[in-house]
Amino acid sequence: MPHEFELIEHIVAGLGTPEGLLLGPGDDCALTDFRAGHVLASSIDSFVPDRHFPHDADAWLIASRCFRAALSDLAAMGATPKFALLALTCQTSDQAWIQAFTEGIRDTAAKFACPIAGGNLSTGAMNLTFSVHGEVPMGQALTRTGARADEDVYVSGVLGGAARGLAELRPADRDAVCALAETSSDHPLVRYWLPEPRLALGRSLIGLASAAIDISDGLLADAWHIAKASGTGISFNPSRLPKIGEIASSDDYELLFTAPREMRARIESLRERVTRIGETCREIGVWLGDEPVSEFATGFRHFSA
Repeated sequence: MPHEFELIEHIVAGLGTPEGLLLGPGDDCALTDFRAGHVLASSIDSFVPDRHFPHDADAWLIASRCFRAALSDLAAMGATPKFALLALTCQTSDQAWIQAFTEGIRDTAAKFACPIAGGNLSTGAMNLTFSVHGEVPMGQALTRTGARADEDVYVSGVLGGAARGLAELRPADRDAVCALAETSSDHPLVRYWLPEPRLALGRSLIGLASAAIDISDGLLADAWHIAKASGTGISFNPSRLPKIGEIASSDDYELLFTAPREMRARIESLRERVTRIGETCREIGVWLGDEPVSEFATGFRHFSA
């Protein structure tokens, strides 16, 4: 069975190029003309129960987790959120569930200054889709294509926590998770339910990073996206990886980025937590220490068990 990236390439081939499109399929967001001196970064993500979250989870947690994950694409482009659209398909009209879900959307929108501008509600098998939109100064958006050989490779935050949270998942409610978040932002259940889109870091990396991506499918799988888009290689130093779980697992929503070595002092002085974990090289590929990593050997895959 073809993997999802092959299917995406097949679907988008020959669809045409809209007027004003500056960057199309193949990155975290599309870029289009916006207001004077700025471009609009746009992304869309769908979330389904028992694939992206447990179907019987707290509605506030479902809304918060999915909205935050969608916003991570804007962070990867260095974009400032402007608005989002929401489509909800569900089989319940339970007032308490809808109220908790709405509060999760409202609280996340307020926290990250990304109001909901519209959307759609329908009945059927549950599906939650966010279309998020943000602005970037013209010519300054972070993309996957700018990495060059002999640059530094960095990651934000820690790796593997969300997968640990999923493995240890137990019935949780809003109050329990928020209480954990107050004491430890790295707690596995916090990493899973309340991923932090690195929006401030993405904006700080404009003019510093040469390429960037958010880690949604796993460090090694997403490194391959930069490697292929930039035509370069990425070699990780295993001893430097800031991990609290399996690095090849998905849902971390941290930023993986490359930067010229002359930017090292400025990057390491940023307020956000970043770790230099490797370097780029001329041969296209991904390495973990001396071991090459096959392109489709690791990471989250939609069309797998």
